[in-house]
Amino acid sequence: MMRKRFQATELVSLDEGGRIRLSEEVLEALGIEPRTAFLAVGELTPRRILLYPVAMGGRRLVEVLATIKDKPGSLGEIATALGDLDVNIETSILPPGLGGLSEWIAVIDITNSKLSLDELKAKLSELSSVESLEVIEVT
Repeated sequence: MMRKRFQATELVSLDEGGRIRLSEEVLEALGIEPRTAFLAVGELTPRRILLYPVAMGGRRLVEVLATIKDKPGSLGEIATALGDLDVNIETSILPPGLGGLSEWIAVIDITNSKLSLDELKAKLSELSSVESLEVIEVT
């Protein structure tokens, strides 16, 4: 049996306020509720915007923007460190790297972690796979 890749599609347009409105049919098909936050990623080639839903629900979410080494095990090292710190990766994007480096974008849930944002950044910055790192609390 062949699986459907797309559950719902529709042509939408941007209004003057910079908003995109999705139909109830699409929202229901994808299980998206009102006030859901999204990680929006704009790719230059091909020219597209990807939206990844991230549920809020009173959790402490953090956006991570990191330049990491483009080699086997780099993302694994980061994921293991986050797990050890009681941090969950909600969503993550790792486009193909250039020149030995990749840009990793993620939203992580630090609700159960005992570390402050600065302590978390310091711990991740110590990893051998991480070249640079920015963490931004999602409000």
